[in-house]
Amino acid sequence: MAKNKSAKNKAKANAARKDEAKNILPRDLSEISAEFSILDRAIQHALVSSLRNAPGALPRENLEALVGQVIQLGGAQAKGHFHRGYLDALSGTPLREPDGGEPEERRWYLCGYLETKADAEKPALLKSLSGNDRGVLLEGNSEASAILFPQLIAPLLQAGDLKNARSWIESHAKPGDLHFATVVHDWAHPAMLNANKDDFGKIEGLLEAVWEKLDRATGSASANGELPALARRIERIYAICLRMEGKFGKAQARLDGLLQNGGGAADRQELLAQRALCKIGIQHYQDDMVFPLKHEHQKKLPEAMDDLQEAAQGENASPLALVLLAFPALSAPAETENPVAIEQLQRAVGSMQQSGQAKGGGPPVWERSGLLDRARFYLAFLELRTGKKGKTARRAVEQLSEGLRGGVRLPTELELEAMNLASENDPRSAAELAPLVLKLHGIQVLGALDENLAAQSQELRSELAKLLESPEVAKKLNADERWNAWRLLLSGSSRASKPDREMATSALDALEILAQSEKKSGDFIALLEEKQGDWRTGWDIFEQQEALVRLHRESGNPEKAMAGCFELAQSYMSKKRITEALSTMETMRELNPEGQAKEALDALENRLQKEFRDKRGDEEEEEDHTPVSLMFVGGNEKQENYRAKLDKEMAEQNIAIEWHFTNWNSNWGRIKDELSNRIHRADAVILMQFVRTGLGQSVRKLAGTYEKPWIPCPGHGHNSLRQAILKAAQVARRTKAGSGA
Repeated sequence: MAKNKSAKNKAKANAARKDEAKNILPRDLSEISAEFSILDRAIQHALVSSLRNAPGALPRENLEALVGQVIQLGGAQAKGHFHRGYLDALSGTPLREPDGGEPEERRWYLCGYLETKADAEKPALLKSLSGNDRGVLLEGNSEASAILFPQLIAPLLQAGDLKNARSWIESHAKPGDLHFATVVHDWAHPAMLNANKDDFGKIEGLLEAVWEKLDRATGSASANGELPALARRIERIYAICLRMEGKFGKAQARLDGLLQNGGGAADRQELLAQRALCKIGIQHYQDDMVFPLKHEHQKKLPEAMDDLQEAAQGENASPLALVLLAFPALSAPAETENPVAIEQLQRAVGSMQQSGQAKGGGPPVWERSGLLDRARFYLAFLELRTGKKGKTARRAVEQLSEGLRGGVRLPTELELEAMNLASENDPRSAAELAPLVLKLHGIQVLGALDENLAAQSQELRSELAKLLESPEVAKKLNADERWNAWRLLLSGSSRASKPDREMATSALDALEILAQSEKKSGDFIALLEEKQGDWRTGWDIFEQQEALVRLHRESGNPEKAMAGCFELAQSYMSKKRITEALSTMETMRELNPEGQAKEALDALENRLQKEFRDKRGDEEEEEDHTPVSLMFVGGNEKQENYRAKLDKEMAEQNIAIEWHFTNWNSNWGRIKDELSNRIHRADAVILMQFVRTGLGQSVRKLAGTYEKPWIPCPGHGHNSLRQAILKAAQVARRTKAGSGA
């Protein structure tokens, strides 16, 4: 049984080694360096064959002995240590610790170890090396260093070690070698886009070292004619680096030389575009190729116009030139210029989209620099200006929305123009754009909004409410402007496909504040008296009637307030809400202090009291002095004057009152949070009946959530408050008794 298990384990291990061996694809040593002998190549073959379990290969356990003998045979030559590193890496053995030998021996060991690793693994491996090993690798000037150079130049660049990369190029790069120059070229442009000021000098020095190596080798037979083209590419990117450093004169001199010395049409047009950027003074696509151009760049634009015009010709047109040539149409919307600019931007976008992935991986330079997104944004704006509707307008508005979300911008006046154009040409899509523009420009956008936009976009309604609730914004708008904005929000909430009750309630609440504080009572009364008005989205009929009574009362019109109370009492009676109807009756008595309508009120109150008794039954309650805690919400300075007297009187009856005088405070978040945090302590809530509707809704909802009974306080005088408190205490005691508390 044990034998079978052992055989199975051995077979499993052999299979694993075979799978591992499939991934061993080493280069022949003759490809690495001519310095490797036939014996070296034979040893490499023996190592790989054994690890692949090839027929007739040495047993794996003999490999270490073989390498040891090779090192002994080499004597003073350190190259034998290459095979030890090679074996360790292929067999999955971690890097050995240095054994105190000569640095050259360690260098050859590291050279062998790195040779087997894929390029993608080398940056991490290089980064993980100890300081001593990094020094051994980079300070050497031997054949091992020359072998390591092409393997480590890319990892050094990716690690940002430009100092050692330049030193290695100067020490080890062969003038006719294209590999290292291509690696640096493909790395440099993306690196420049992400570089900070301190990095440019290092990148410039690195490119200068590469260019000098290639310049010395121009015409070299070993390059097979490829070197001059690569040298041109390196010099061009060197010139771009100088431009991005702000060294425009030096950069232009390099570009002038390249333009005078050959190159194809596409190459020429790109060079012309780069020279134009130097003449204008543009360092970075990200910061400087943004509409509108900075004043100093705008002044120099005419100097570069010839270069830009030539660079924008034909199928090899430079996207840089095309984008810059379209800028005048954005700032001066002449009908004759728009079609030309649209065509230029369409070509620029098409060219940038076709550029594909950047060399060395990652997105193209146009995406990394943001120029493609800006070109799409500018194109969408110009297409919207054409006035075309349907798909063209919809696509343009969607592109503008996407651009704004991504941080692309136009001057304020053009973004407001885009908002207006979108509303005219495609209102449905405009509902997506509007909240973005509103968020960016605030009250400047109010004139461009309408109820259709507000109805279609919940995001717009939310942003508009947030804006209008800001104290800073409120100070900048007069009463009419604030009124119209909240009125727009109410209309939009009412006309939404799914009416926005919460937002409508907020708008009504804000309008009521304006009615009370800015003498807008007449406007608000007119709004509430519309039978099928927008108020129905946020308020019910009782809230509307209560608000009308409150408004007539506050504006000094007791006759209309009285009439409203009669109507409100009738509404409560029709719904069997007797308690609220009786409270309304008390308000009517306050409105009728001289008793002109006493008989009518007495008759109505007698009827209500009878219904109330019938509803409750005639049971007599025993006198109860159980301690209760009440929360009083509403009122202002007038009611606050009664507080001390009522507190003293009620304390004698074991009634504690927590007062919250809300006045006309519009800070709903603070008030609601305060009540939420404290309502659990109360046995019942007293709510002044004719407080602002939004406050009343909030308090009633909280009372329901926490299962607290609430009692209306209909009047404003001392007696009304006293009666409401006693009533609330009675209800609270009855509730506590019923619950066994």
